[in-house]
Amino acid sequence: MFALAYLLLKDEPRGHDTKSKERPDGSLSAALRSPTFLLLTAAGSVFITVIYGFNLHLVAILKGLGFSLTAAATVAGFAGVSAVVGRLLTGLLLDRLPTRPMAVGIFMLPLLAIALFWSANEANWVPMAAVILLGLSLGAETDIIAFVASRQLEARVFASSYAVAAAVFGACSAVGPLLASLAFDSTHSYKAFFSCSLPSDFVRHGLDRHASDET
Repeated sequence: MFALAYLLLKDEPRGHDTKSKERPDGSLSAALRSPTFLLLTAAGSVFITVIYGFNLHLVAILKGLGFSLTAAATVAGFAGVSAVVGRLLTGLLLDRLPTRPMAVGIFMLPLLAIALFWSANEANWVPMAAVILLGLSLGAETDIIAFVASRQLEARVFASSYAVAAAVFGACSAVGPLLASLAFDSTHSYKAFFSCSLPSDFVRHGLDRHASDET
């Protein structure tokens, strides 16, 4: 792997033209204080918190809706398959479509999934559709956040600034399941988590729309 990386991955020339923003103050501290970085990080943090809260508790949520353990595990597996599909489709579409309208459409997927989970009362097609939408959003949105970041964050410190954002996302991936657990322990239902997730995802949707403006 090291040999392949050495042979195939080459540094871009210093004067190489890039679509990423280059500002007079190219310091990491300036990049971390920029509105674009703060909006992307805030949007990604809300998304990761909500999605990982759902993912870890997905089998339990489906069992609560009447699925057997085997059926719940099978349906939860649809999320993994649809995440792969979402990632592949996002890559293809980002090369062909404008970023902003595509981002708005992708960022609506978690809202639809949460709304379907909220309205589901039994083991039928509704929670199954919600799981598929959840997987599609998980595969698509992480890629589009990275894509937008690569175009809008300061090019000279992109790796460092995105690493900070990724660290924040990692922390949120632990917070989401904890919040879902606390909500269930307090109310013996996931409805409270659904109720909190829906408005928070509307906030994230607004942040993402603002951050996904083309340069």
